[in-house]
Amino acid sequence: MAVDDRIGGLRRRDIPGPLRALVREQHGMVSRRQALAAGLTPAMIKHRIQSERWVQVYAGVYSVFTGPPTDEARRWAAVLWGGTGAVLSHASAAAIHGLADAPPDSHHVSVPLNRRVRDVPGVTVHLSKHVTGLRFPPGTLPVTSVEETVLDLTQAAESPREAGKWVARALADGATTPGELRSALAARKKVRWRRELDDLVVAAGANR
Repeated sequence: MAVDDRIGGLRRRDIPGPLRALVREQHGMVSRRQALAAGLTPAMIKHRIQSERWVQVYAGVYSVFTGPPTDEARRWAAVLWGGTGAVLSHASAAAIHGLADAPPDSHHVSVPLNRRVRDVPGVTVHLSKHVTGLRFPPGTLPVTSVEETVLDLTQAAESPREAGKWVARALADGATTPGELRSALAARKKVRWRRELDDLVVAAGANR
């Protein structure tokens, strides 16, 4: 069932007008901060949850409809849990960019270094200085770029060989180019296995 259908009828009275467009963009998910900014009071939010009109997914993150959320809704819930500046990253971003065969069991979210966000069931949080200042158009799911996703995964790898597989896959699939990936690599001050990764990217560029 579409999000518009789920918030139709009487349920529309549970969602203030200014919040409806945002709810649709976020596939039925909303944060406590967004609800308060739209004019709801803490008591109103509590009543919607107690009456089972809304479902608390995480503390301060709600689904405005009952029933199982879609994959896209779960991604939004993870980002909303991460809060200001949060973006999907690592294996979650890899799945979106087509670099992974299946989405991970736990959604991966990166937040700026000055944030303090804990892991919760279904969400793995990473602190990253590389997401600070990123901006996304309204209604667009925040996700790291292909290049940053690949580099994040290389740094989480357990060996240079495993790290190199992410680089090779991204280049083989045409998800990025050697030039773009090398520029992203150069922009990072600290990179494990920098020489090995750079050699791999250079070799890929030479073979094109």
